[in-house]
Amino acid sequence: MFHRFKFDTLMIIGAEAYIILPIMIFACGWLKPLVALLCCGVLGNFWWRLHRSFISKRILCAETKTFWISIIIISAIWVYFSGIGSLVYQNSDYWVRNPIFEDLSTYSWPVAYDLSLEPDLVKNICGDDRVAFSYYLCWWLPVAAISKMGGVEYNVRNILLYLWAVLGIIEIIYLLCRKLNKCSWIIPVIMILFSGLDIIPYWICNNKPELFTTLPRMWLKAT
Repeated sequence: MFHRFKFDTLMIIGAEAYIILPIMIFACGWLKPLVALLCCGVLGNFWWRLHRSFISKRILCAETKTFWISIIIISAIWVYFSGIGSLVYQNSDYWVRNPIFEDLSTYSWPVAYDLSLEPDLVKNICGDDRVAFSYYLCWWLPVAAISKMGGVEYNVRNILLYLWAVLGIIEIIYLLCRKLNKCSWIIPVIMILFSGLDIIPYWICNNKPELFTTLPRMWLKAT
């Protein structure tokens, strides 16, 4: 049996930090010092109030080690095959997301680009000004900050990003179980099946393209 209160407190603090810390890092990296300090103070106060409201409701579902060890293993495998961390096949979404993570990990904050140094093709489309990078980027910031401060090389920071994603999945599953007050296998199953499993239609499109012409004809014939 887990020491249930300690386990619950640890998971709640982890979930709160997962949401609030990236915003604090953004404030410190993108805003003026005084504004960043004020922002972090407000967020810290919110964090404390949020934590008190969570902990005051002792709804626990840390019933067995087996369930949570299994969830950790399943989450690690699932995220591994998602492509996060550049460890396996990646779909076209990562053509944009990988450079974002790379620039956040290597450029000075706030990230900006001098378009006058870009090729003529880029300047003809985007102009030649100095522009700031604007995107919903907070999720990458904890790992990007570690990479910048520690001089972490490419492969290591991708592994850290993978572990950061695994932690997020585990926290989501825990909070949903906590809400239901039950360690339910239905939650991870629904999450995994809801994800889309891009590699399956990719494999079908590239290996069995005839399915997309044969199946409609079979259906029309049957009706």
